[in-house]
Amino acid sequence: MSRVGEKTKWGIRVPENENHTIYVWLDALTNYLTVTGYPQWDTTTCAWPADYHIIGKDILKFHCIYWPAFLMAAGLPLPQKIVSHAHWTRGRMKMSKSLGNVVSPHDAIDTYGLDPIRYFLLKEGGIVDDGDFSDLEIVSKLNADLADNLGNLFARITSPTINPAGVIPPCGTLTPEDNSFIDNIKALPGIPLLLSHFHFRVFFLRSHIPVCKI
Repeated sequence: MSRVGEKTKWGIRVPENENHTIYVWLDALTNYLTVTGYPQWDTTTCAWPADYHIIGKDILKFHCIYWPAFLMAAGLPLPQKIVSHAHWTRGRMKMSKSLGNVVSPHDAIDTYGLDPIRYFLLKEGGIVDDGDFSDLEIVSKLNADLADNLGNLFARITSPTINPAGVIPPCGTLTPEDNSFIDNIKALPGIPLLLSHFHFRVFFLRSHIPVCKI
């Protein structure tokens, strides 16, 4: 659990042994505990153990082997689940400060806008496969998906020829399958919190079909 101090002079010294330093991953991983108040935990408000511990795929070994071993050795609870996600790359290379290919989210938002960046990240990012950040791809996706496809659909359904009143038409008769689908959506856990978090306002028509406006 320690390293020779001469090789890691920047590390935290082992108590009563100045010649060794604490293994850096033990030092780093315990921050998950101390940030929740450990060792003076308030069991009513403590955020540990995590229901989902979300990590990058390149540090899987440390979080799925070392970290559980540390916790078990200390008699502390383990995360319920560990979710390992893919990376964002640039030019198919992992973003790295040393390579100088890191993207500033602030610059990207200033260039394209907040909602377009959100859309691109949701569409291209993922848990399994790496997403590649590219200015060319951003412009292409926004033009093809939003300006062309969605814009064309919006233009068609709001056309004076199709919808001269410019209103949402009343819903027709719902089938049992329709009602079952709506009930299942309403019953999903976290739906009210999700809608609130993304500042959605939900309106219900007379038929109780939700229509979301951003």
